Amino acid sequence: MRHLNSRRLLALTLSIILLAVQPAILSVRAQTVVDFTTIARATVYVTSVYEVAGRRVVSCTASGTLVSADGLILTNAHAVVDSERCRVDDIAISVAVRLNEPPVLTYYADVVSYDLGLDLAVLRIARLIDGRQVEKGTLSLPFVELGDSRQLRLDDTITVFGYEGIGDQTVTLSRGTIIGFIAEARGGEQAWLKTSATILGPMAGGGAYNSAGQLIGIPTTAPASDPAAVLDCRQVQDTNGDGLVDSRDRCIPVGGFINALRPAHLARGLVRAARLGIVDGGHIASAQVAAAAAAAGEPSFGPIFFAPSINEAGQPTMFVTVHQRVTARASGAGAGACGATGDR
Repeated sequence: MRHLNSRRLLALTLSIILLAVQPAILSVRAQTVVDFTTIARATVYVTSVYEVAGRRVVSCTASGTLVSADGLILTNAHAVVDSERCRVDDIAISVAVRLNEPPVLTYYADVVSYDLGLDLAVLRIARLIDGRQVEKGTLSLPFVELGDSRQLRLDDTITVFGYEGIGDQTVTLSRGTIIGFIAEARGGEQAWLKTSATILGPMAGGGAYNSAGQLIGIPTTAPASDPAAVLDCRQVQDTNGDGLVDSRDRCIPVGGFINALRPAHLARGLVRAARLGIVDGGHIASAQVAAAAAAAGEPSFGPIFFAPSINEAGQPTMFVTVHQRVTARASGAGAGACGATGDR
């Protein structure tokens, strides 16, 4: 009898131990399983082009990440916003049809929101490669979720996805750790994330992921003002029309190595605004204010932001006061002192 009771007691003890340990095992498994295939398919190749004498010429390239099933793409602003450094008439999007092959040119996209100071932009897929419009609700693309980059700590492991070539290579990943943070007045204590991961220039605009597979950073590098100052600059297209691709063609700057990421939490506002449709060409829509001003025959300014200084991109470092609307009844009296831009 004693022997039987001992067996029952042992069996009961083992059952209790298994019940206690099993949830922990399942929890660890759930945390460590990351769908890298979906992340790779959500990584796109972005090519900005402009027209010269009826021909399309590549001006800038970057990686990007799908952050919604209906075609919102998060990438770097310097590669998609029209400027002297990067002329943009159209933005072509190439997607990974097969992960062991280069991406395939499939869509054209439009910029819907951007912030030059953060060098972040959100695109929306708008047209197929043959020019047909993409109807609302017809896309069902692989995408990733934004994580909380403010929870990152030193030595956290991250995985970076992007395209390391000029559209002629497959999606690439690189692993590393968080090795530091850089503060800015506008972005707070974690305005930049420093990483040990090896990130090539063309991977700028791609995505960095935490151990749960959430997007927590965007590899970011500013373009150089001239090709001579770029560490990696490549001729990939016959831009002068002589039938050859050589040193006389325009060089596409792709930058050197990158070791900094913009935290994903700084992009949340841009992504949310794009999802809600409250932006127009990167700016907050103010159709009602403009219509009211036109009906009254009066110029209007708004919103007006006051800041103590601006950064190199011309963006305010900190907002002090915001006036939602100012109407000038005199000949613009007082408006010039604010340094604001207005619509007449």
